[in-house]
Amino acid sequence: MIGGTGVAAQFQVNPVIVAFENVVVGQSATDTVTVTNGGGATLTISGVTSSNARFTVTPTTGNILPGDSLKFSITFSPIAVGLQTGGNIVFTHNASGSPSTVTAGEVLDGKYLIEYELGKGEGGMGRVYKARHKDLEMDVAVKVIRPDQKDDQNFRQRFDDEAKVMAVLKHDNIIRVSDYSTQKKYIIMDYLEGVSLKQKIQGEGPIPVPEALLIFKQVLSGLEYAHNKKKVFHRDIKPGNIFITKDNVTKVLDFGLATIRKSNDFTRTMIVAITPFYAAPEQRRGLGFADNRSDIYSVGVSLYEALLGKLPSIEDFDEEVRKEVQSGKFPSLSKIDSRLPEALVNIVMKAVEEDPEKRFQSATEMKEALDAVGINGAVPNNTSRWVRWWDRYGQVLTRSVITGVLGLTGYVFSDQIRCLILSCEELTVSSSVDSARVELNGRLIGLTPLSNIKVDPGIANIHVSKAGHVHWDTAVVVKEYDRIPSLFAPLPPVSRSSLTVRSIPSGAQVAINGQVVGVTPLDSYEVEPGSRAIRLIRSGHDVKDTIVVVEKNQHPLLSFTLIPKRATLTLRAVPNGRVYVDGNLSPNTVSLPPGNHMVRFENPSYGTPYGNLSRSIDLSPGQEASLTCYFQSHINVNVQDDKEQYLPGAWITLSGQGIQSQQTAPWQFTNVPPGDYTISVSLSGYVGVQNEVVQIRAAIDTEQPVMKKVFKLSRASSS
Repeated sequence: MIGGTGVAAQFQVNPVIVAFENVVVGQSATDTVTVTNGGGATLTISGVTSSNARFTVTPTTGNILPGDSLKFSITFSPIAVGLQTGGNIVFTHNASGSPSTVTAGEVLDGKYLIEYELGKGEGGMGRVYKARHKDLEMDVAVKVIRPDQKDDQNFRQRFDDEAKVMAVLKHDNIIRVSDYSTQKKYIIMDYLEGVSLKQKIQGEGPIPVPEALLIFKQVLSGLEYAHNKKKVFHRDIKPGNIFITKDNVTKVLDFGLATIRKSNDFTRTMIVAITPFYAAPEQRRGLGFADNRSDIYSVGVSLYEALLGKLPSIEDFDEEVRKEVQSGKFPSLSKIDSRLPEALVNIVMKAVEEDPEKRFQSATEMKEALDAVGINGAVPNNTSRWVRWWDRYGQVLTRSVITGVLGLTGYVFSDQIRCLILSCEELTVSSSVDSARVELNGRLIGLTPLSNIKVDPGIANIHVSKAGHVHWDTAVVVKEYDRIPSLFAPLPPVSRSSLTVRSIPSGAQVAINGQVVGVTPLDSYEVEPGSRAIRLIRSGHDVKDTIVVVEKNQHPLLSFTLIPKRATLTLRAVPNGRVYVDGNLSPNTVSLPPGNHMVRFENPSYGTPYGNLSRSIDLSPGQEASLTCYFQSHINVNVQDDKEQYLPGAWITLSGQGIQSQQTAPWQFTNVPPGDYTISVSLSGYVGVQNEVVQIRAAIDTEQPVMKKVFKLSRASSS
């Protein structure tokens, strides 16, 4: 146990996971793992990355023999919330044996035709493939146990447990399991079209409040069912395990770490391969008990990230926020984005309380709190059901009565008074089919039917769409104190086959069979049945190509996450030194993803602090940039008299850092190493500046820096 008593862990066929907790930031901790399996093993390491802790392991990979001891050390650095009090390092034994993979065209048990791999499961327990049920002619997802773990009895048991847990969960917001093979170790699940919340955040950044509310109310609805009806705790809620379908239905995925609570006992949190950023403190420590409140914490962290677009780190924000992050706490969202509704911020911060007793005590309680949050503000989360009912229905009823009275009496109020009574500058949208997407000026604000959405004065562009239906667009001029008529969007079904194409980010040019037909989001574009080549092009991103087969009267939705073009950064240290990018030793030319990167130049021969210089750089997609760090500078020295006439022949002495050089003015001292130096000038018959300290520091520039110094001497009196 790192940070504890340093007990050696026995490394066998099953993964060994060493937990660490209560490690002081900036200090090191060490431990030893002894290999005791019956034969040689290949050891790999995962679970802690350079983005959240600095660590060294010897060896990192390689053939480990029985009886060998693996020593490792970790130095914590407060780079991100979530690893300040605990976490795991996983040592995985990759046992030899025949791989248990499936291939395209293979048929499982005579009915599931494998088409292609979708990706590795978020929990790391399996690989996921798209398949076709031959008899029912429907698409399914097949999760197959990882080939390197098929002979691991503990891992096989966990895979069985996941299937059994998911089989009892029947809820619209939880992915459904329809079949399972105990012998061949695969799980048949619903095939979902859409994107994970992780992909959405990576592609779009912060999720707008209305959309975040839609997503997380559904997450909590699924967990409410799992907790209350089936006594199942997920234990690994994170954006990668939250999926948004093409119809904006949110699904909770991957119950690989889930447990079932029996009777009234809590479930002991075993030390498993959790995701430390999102795991509750009691899970990270590996000592407490995980219950429904642990899932509440993970939901809170995921909602925090969705609203902010990322998890906070000490390299962001102001000093006050950085101090909170460094202490292992989540800074209040309002300190980072003051535009967020206060009640929503309070909900998130309550969910991520370290003490489970201070969190929401159930998914139901947190969902009700989110229900009370409005698009443009919030009802406090401690209000009574009556107050929330009045906020939702009472004001509408009162406005209707007053409107009738005004109509009968003919009484006229001023615009300001009228808008205190009636719903001004508020948008109401319904459609011929429910759950259609409503976008206001390119931003998703909800699903139909939608009411009482506050709109700023100006032009409001409304786009209503649903896959398989003709989209509807309109524009409304909203004036101050104006009442917007209710809008109805007729969305007739398309008469032929159609394609709906969406991308993250949006705004990509869409070409079908070489012909440009629009930009994403492209809704219900009618096409003839058959094979179609789809190409998406967006500035600063890699081109995306795919082929889709459109069947008669079918309306497939295609969702793509476009990958930003990598930037190229050329780095040079003069004289030669080492260069690090984001903490990793880097070659002189490196390909990097767009965004902010930290570059550090280092020349050990100059020691601390002179031999180090760090600089952050923002790179845009496809950008080619360069940085050159000059550790040495030139110093040009000249001497003048009172009348600013140069005095050639004056003596100039440069001393410091083991250097002693004397020359006559004017003179340039070349390639002066970094450090503090004293410059002295003198000339017979003159008085004036005798000594001055100058500082030479490493600098990033387009050419070698030149320091220019002019000293003045006064002629000595003749007395």
